[in-house]
Amino acid sequence: MKGGYCLVLSLNLAASIELKNTIFSLQPGTYIYCGSALISLDARLERHIRNFKGGTIKRFWHIDHLLPASERLSVVKAASTANVECRLVSLLAKRGLQPIRGFGSSDCRCGCKGHLLYSEGSFSEATQKAVASFMELGLAPEVLDVVPSRPL
Repeated sequence: MKGGYCLVLSLNLAASIELKNTIFSLQPGTYIYCGSALISLDARLERHIRNFKGGTIKRFWHIDHLLPASERLSVVKAASTANVECRLVSLLAKRGLQPIRGFGSSDCRCGCKGHLLYSEGSFSEATQKAVASFMELGLAPEVLDVVPSRPL
């Protein structure tokens, strides 16, 4: 299945992530990362979930560096043949989330500030905003709560 996804995650502690000479200093709170998988959505999400749970993976995407520091994760996904991640970023920004400049958007051709967004609201509010964004695109989202297998 092809489609788009939002990873809703929470940080209980500040995180500093250095990627290609850029340091991203993230405050505690709720974040949403938007992505698309136009080959295998389920395989991509399984990889992200394995990373969140502490599995060993090769760190390829920016989000690979953030998931191990996350305390909570929900996945909002929907089938789509189109690349929807930039449209999701735009809709989430309109809903008040703040893009983290340069995070997750190094290959973006739409001019997005970043594909990771910070939410001032609660985890459940951020998840609902992701669901509403998918629905605004005419997609049928599914929400998966992921339980960490590592101690918090």
